Amino acid sequence: MAVSDTDAVCQYDQYDYQAEFWTGRDYEHQVEHHLVQQLCQRYVAGETLLDVGCGFGRLFPAYSASANQFYLVDYSQSMLDQAQQAIQSDRVTFQQASVYELPTHWPQMDAVIMMRVLHHTPNLDAVFSELNRVLRPGGVLILEIPNQKHWLNRLRFRLGRMAHNPHDTTPMALGRLFYNYLPEHVFAVMQQHGFSMEHRVSHSFFRNPWLKRRVSARVLAGLDRGVQGLLGRYLIAPSLYVVARKTPC
Repeated sequence: MAVSDTDAVCQYDQYDYQAEFWTGRDYEHQVEHHLVQQLCQRYVAGETLLDVGCGFGRLFPAYSASANQFYLVDYSQSMLDQAQQAIQSDRVTFQQASVYELPTHWPQMDAVIMMRVLHHTPNLDAVFSELNRVLRPGGVLILEIPNQKHWLNRLRFRLGRMAHNPHDTTPMALGRLFYNYLPEHVFAVMQQHGFSMEHRVSHSFFRNPWLKRRVSARVLAGLDRGVQGLLGRYLIAPSLYVVARKTPC
């Protein structure tokens, strides 16, 4: 039987994500590392933290001071192997798993982070149902949302250069198992599955190849942090971080 995209999981085992994707993306990494560290320091409290879609462990240094026990999950065994080689700690447990079927034998988590995963998941209901299950009541979710209504897509649509209306609740498909979302639609689905929003911030305002060739990653990341303070609450950048809390019982 064919597997529908609603149930399928993006497969990275035949792709060197660390070398092929992250080469030349120092600016994006610096922005994300700083934000994850900042949000974890502000919102995460407790013993346990789960990283869903941990990849090769790129962001572990950003949250490694935020809990005592860490659980790292990825669907790609090859990336988990890279993460295990990079992270030498008896405080970390690794397991291959899908976001749709997270381990059932672990304790409920005080915090969950999920970065650069939602754009591979067309079944939002299944995702947020599972994230709710693994979080303790009152636990914190820090999530990255790929924003289809960023300013450039709005301009493209107005100029007739893009068919998909960025304000539509239908996800914008950029390829098989690759989607951008209307943030308000994601917020509504999260609320339906027992999450209340506490914070949001847009980032990666300067994600442009021309700029990245001419301005250093350090300078762009510093500028991005400054713009976040002015415009971060508006949904105009390509990436959005949200902090949500599972409703206490």
